[in-house]
Amino acid sequence: MEPFASVAIGYSLAAPRLHVVANHQHNATLRALRELAKLGHRRIGMVAATETLRRANHSFESPYHFFQSVQDEAHRVPLFAIQGRDEPRNIARAREGFLAWFKRHKPTAIVSHVGEIRGWLEAAGATAPGDVSLATLSRVFEKQWSGIDQQEVEIGRRAVELLVSLFHSGERGTPATPIRLLIEGRWIEGDTTRRLGPPAADLLERLG
Repeated sequence: MEPFASVAIGYSLAAPRLHVVANHQHNATLRALRELAKLGHRRIGMVAATETLRRANHSFESPYHFFQSVQDEAHRVPLFAIQGRDEPRNIARAREGFLAWFKRHKPTAIVSHVGEIRGWLEAAGATAPGDVSLATLSRVFEKQWSGIDQQEVEIGRRAVELLVSLFHSGERGTPATPIRLLIEGRWIEGDTTRRLGPPAADLLERLG
């Protein structure tokens, strides 16, 4: 690494620890939860792969757990975790467990980055958004869904700017103090969410 100025996009590179430009995933998740609460949803679940959560430094599920902590106990829904990476084999193995979780906890909305859950629900007779609203945390994969546009083009542009600045300043190799440049996502309304009722005003107030 020593001869090079380097910047990583996102958190897929575990080592060495470089400067990173990424979506502000904590804020993105909280934004998705707020938008669903504005649509009247209270029983909101999350589905995610454990390795994705770990690579993102737990930025996805931390605001979700906060959201659940300010909920009335009757509306709390535990996170459904798919063990390992979000790859086809692991995801396929999680189908029956997910459907059991959905039947038991009856969320009216689900936040996820696992697009397969829509097909699982439909095969089980539950449609989105008729029976459950779905929100993705990355619309780059699920362009018809409501959810977060992580602004990948902006992330790339800012990564190039940071790389150029490192080059001009003479910084090379692994940084002693890595920079984290976080890009805010945008909420986009797609075809997978619907209004359930008036905004959950008390819940939104607790979220701040």
